[in-house]
Amino acid sequence: MSSSQQTKPRTRIVFLGTKGGPRVDNGHSNPANLIEIGGTRVVLDCGMGVSRQLAAAGVPLNSLNYILITHHHSDHNLEYGNLAYNAWVTGLATPIRSFGPVGIERMTNAYWELNAFDVDTRIDDEGRPDPRKLLIARDIDRGGMVFETDDFSVTAFRTPHPPDNR
Repeated sequence: MSSSQQTKPRTRIVFLGTKGGPRVDNGHSNPANLIEIGGTRVVLDCGMGVSRQLAAAGVPLNSLNYILITHHHSDHNLEYGNLAYNAWVTGLATPIRSFGPVGIERMTNAYWELNAFDVDTRIDDEGRPDPRKLLIARDIDRGGMVFETDDFSVTAFRTPHPPDNR
């Protein structure tokens, strides 16, 4: 097949978790989705169980390209740091870029600070690259273009969400 006849990988959405709220519910996972477009993998929200659900869906954690957090409720961001960590320990070699509301940069830095002993130990003992350079977070403080690739673009806008309906 010539290069002009090759087709791009398909676009798909994998629902990894659709249960809302922080309550424990056996058998259901918190909000998380995988969107694949042209071979690019985007995780939308990181509710509890996202790493396990991605593994169950056959998606290598070290193949993720982007993480998008829609808002800072725990059922949407609780496993954000752990997902990046799990991608790292499974061989992540290229950066994951993450975007979310104001606070995602601080959240990222705090996660690595809380886990510094383990991370530094694994770097020294196992020769792993520094994961703090493999998760690049950016706060989104207003609507508009977030990023674009050759195949798609992502824009942000504010959506009222109880209890804060501003």
